[in-house]
Amino acid sequence: MPETSEPPKLYPDLELAADIHRALCGDGDAKEIKAALVENNAFKMWDSVAEMGLKLGSKSKDLEKKAGEEIKELDEKLAAAKESGGETEIQEIQFSKANVLAKHGDFEASNAIYAEIKAEKKVSSGKKIEAGFGEARNMLFANLGIGKLMEEVAEYCKLGGDWDKRNRHATYLSLHNLRDREIEKAADSMKAGVKTFNAEEVISFKEFCKLCTIASIVTASRSSLKKDIIDCPEVKAQLGNDPEGEIVLQVARDLYDGTYDGYMRGIVKLTNVMERDIYLKTHSNYIVRELVVRGYEQFLRSYQSVTLANMSEAFGVSKEHIDSTLSRFISANRLDVKIDKVNGVVERTERGTRGKGYEGIVKEGDKVLNKMARLSRVVDV
Repeated sequence: MPETSEPPKLYPDLELAADIHRALCGDGDAKEIKAALVENNAFKMWDSVAEMGLKLGSKSKDLEKKAGEEIKELDEKLAAAKESGGETEIQEIQFSKANVLAKHGDFEASNAIYAEIKAEKKVSSGKKIEAGFGEARNMLFANLGIGKLMEEVAEYCKLGGDWDKRNRHATYLSLHNLRDREIEKAADSMKAGVKTFNAEEVISFKEFCKLCTIASIVTASRSSLKKDIIDCPEVKAQLGNDPEGEIVLQVARDLYDGTYDGYMRGIVKLTNVMERDIYLKTHSNYIVRELVVRGYEQFLRSYQSVTLANMSEAFGVSKEHIDSTLSRFISANRLDVKIDKVNGVVERTERGTRGKGYEGIVKEGDKVLNKMARLSRVVDV
């Protein structure tokens, strides 16, 4: 039987981006990163990483020379293909060149080739989708937003995207949503994608499950958290034997089980996990706040009133801490309770039901008024 060659590795390596981020946070090995950059002839990436503040030592002059030789070889192949080859061969070499440029860290030049591929009328929708994914990897590595690009890829998917490409698009989009703090959108997309994950070129399955779990703890319903995360075989397999993964999974279990003291301790550990994560670091304070609100809200839902002392005992923190954090959340209209400081009691308020119902009526009324205004304009014309 003929040998089947492995598909080329797709660049840039986003696991390397995560390693660089962790090293900058003081939790990584600069020597391993340096070795990876040397192996990839990543002379441009070397400069950008050094500018971030990671100490790599002196850069070998051979890096740029070897990178240039790789590009020169591809340019010669491309010239020959344009002279005597077919369109398919030309496209393959263009993809190879864009991929190698991404490996070097020359994202601008790489994206210029991907844009050229997408602009060609004879290029199939499938190839345009792959070019869009290539651009997205470059932009994710450079910490740039890919929202508009993913909208473009979605249109290509409508024209000719197969099952594989649609699933991969959902993964890329979920990572964009996380970076854009659209956590609920990311969670919904990731929960749906756990069973069909196929985008190892942009994130490992283990990391995907970790991010999916964190996003779900923040936004998913209690029943979804149980079904889609805690009892999900794929999630348990990926996170169960991983130190960080076990921390994340235990926070989900503690919230579901109502083990609030363990939940609060877990949030502290989870903060360290998020600080080391390239997608979540900038949102870690926000997520911690949302997790605390969620824990309080779930606990208080079971009571018409509860003492600060009982709540303090349940969450394993001081009464003063409960008092101060509850006060902040009440002021921000995040919790429908009030604190009776004289008697040391937290009581649910009517606003939780009547207020929300009133807000719903107002919103519906606004919609009706807007429709009437549009209708009156049409009648006047």
